[in-house]
Amino acid sequence: MSDHVIDIEHLYLSRQETEVFVDFSWKVKAQEHWFIMGNNGCGKTTLLDALMGYVRFQKGLIRVLGAQLGKVFIPDLRKKIGYVSPWIFKRMRDTMPVSKVVASGVDGSVGYWGDIPLPLQQKVAEQLEFFHCAHLAQRSWGSLSSGQQFKVILARASVNAPRLLLLDEPFSQLDIGARLKAYDFIERLAGQGKGLSVILVTHHLEDISDLYTHGLLFKDGQNYLRGPREEVLIAEAFNDIFHIEAKKLKFFNN
Repeated sequence: MSDHVIDIEHLYLSRQETEVFVDFSWKVKAQEHWFIMGNNGCGKTTLLDALMGYVRFQKGLIRVLGAQLGKVFIPDLRKKIGYVSPWIFKRMRDTMPVSKVVASGVDGSVGYWGDIPLPLQQKVAEQLEFFHCAHLAQRSWGSLSSGQQFKVILARASVNAPRLLLLDEPFSQLDIGARLKAYDFIERLAGQGKGLSVILVTHHLEDISDLYTHGLLFKDGQNYLRGPREEVLIAEAFNDIFHIEAKKLKFFNN
């Protein structure tokens, strides 16, 4: 069995007559943690949507957790992936109890309907406790602050003990204090020793904590830089992609 949690080979993907990926290949090994950055419209979110089976590609091969898209029942695959995306926050009903928001992660749905069986209740309680929000279990989703909502959605993404966690700009609504706490929670989650790989799409350099071992920088679906973080987090690369003078990139030492 392959030790790759993501294996993309020669991907061609177009949306609304726009070529997003042209002959794109990418592999992620178990327990590697990747950040993805690039200009708006370069394909970052589309890449995560493709991994989740939300968008169709025209040519190539995508394997996720050893399962080949097109030959696997997608709802079963989604149960093995934790996913955090802005659209999930927006589609949750304000009246949905937090416990059912978390329970919905068991099948990747948006909200859990009906009674939660006891084994799932226990999983939900464990995740809420892990993310320090057990006291929110009976609160309604719409009554939570943005920081509380983030912790609940992270609990939802973790309820099935996934091997792959996809984070699509997850910190965009958080203030600086909540962001710092969010970084800590993700590092704790990745450090549990369960073979989890984290993929983070972000626009912010400060989101790239020491957790992330590798990086993928997009100019577009044909031009990109990928590799260990020390080979990607260089001023020249960010200058090339974002057209920022190296002297203004104080995040870097070079």
